[in-house]
Amino acid sequence: RIAVFFALLLASSVVIDRIGMHIGYWEYPHYGTDDQVRKYVFEWTLALFYHFVGMVLGVEILVRTGVERRTAFLLSLLIFVTLIGLITESLNLQVYSWRVNRMPISNLRIGEYFLVFQTVGYWLMALIPYGLYELTGRIDAKIVSLRSR
Repeated sequence: RIAVFFALLLASSVVIDRIGMHIGYWEYPHYGTDDQVRKYVFEWTLALFYHFVGMVLGVEILVRTGVERRTAFLLSLLIFVTLIGLITESLNLQVYSWRVNRMPISNLRIGEYFLVFQTVGYWLMALIPYGLYELTGRIDAKIVSLRSR
């Protein structure tokens, strides 16, 4: 299950990035054609994974403090994932591994931070792996079910 999950993360990383670059939302000033594997593994797959883990940990922390699970899920996105996104982007702004050019809906910024990227963008970076993890769990359960017949 884990290998399939990470393979899906990598594949979705390539698709998301290619679409975003094609539309002109972002670019990579320091990546050439020779280091695309490094870009997709570290800039994307690893980032999707740690945003996912941050969201899941946030949910568990909030549930243990008495927050209902659905509410904890939303609060984790709003609090934990947003904070992780701010840290990620603040580190990026020091080295510009990627440069955000524009965003859909609004190009509103707070300083160097694009509001849509800091919210919806990073929330999606937690939700996409969450969906892929759930999908791989269902596939795994189906395989186990078929084997037990």
